[in-house]
Amino acid sequence: MVTWQPTEKIDEIALILFGIQFVWQFPHFWAIAWVLDDDYKLAGFRLLPTGNRNLGSAVITFIFTLILVPVSLLPTIYNFGGYYVGGVSLVCSLIFLYQAYGLLRMQTIEAARKLMFGSFMYLPIVQLMFLFDFIGKVK
Repeated sequence: MVTWQPTEKIDEIALILFGIQFVWQFPHFWAIAWVLDDDYKLAGFRLLPTGNRNLGSAVITFIFTLILVPVSLLPTIYNFGGYYVGGVSLVCSLIFLYQAYGLLRMQTIEAARKLMFGSFMYLPIVQLMFLFDFIGKVK
């Protein structure tokens, strides 16, 4: 019998990048779902964590955004990124968390829209900062 054995293990850096994007996707997706909940429900989809625009969905979204703060610092903690990466990641994460807090506090479509646009900005900024820092170390 032939068994498959991996020849290479997954790099820690790939797991960290996966972790950032994995945690980020939940507040991103739920912010979009909150804004477009009426349209999704007309199509028969319930995409918010509790199925409705309510405190429960806002709390769950806030918790995942809170988890993103330490996860976004992992590149710096594990020495894959410098202090600039850590600083930018921390600032972006705190802004994103503040937007999630706005949704938690107000539970409005406008607050969800701000979180949604914040999610559009968060990931490219953090990943590009990490990329530029990484390229600088390779040279």
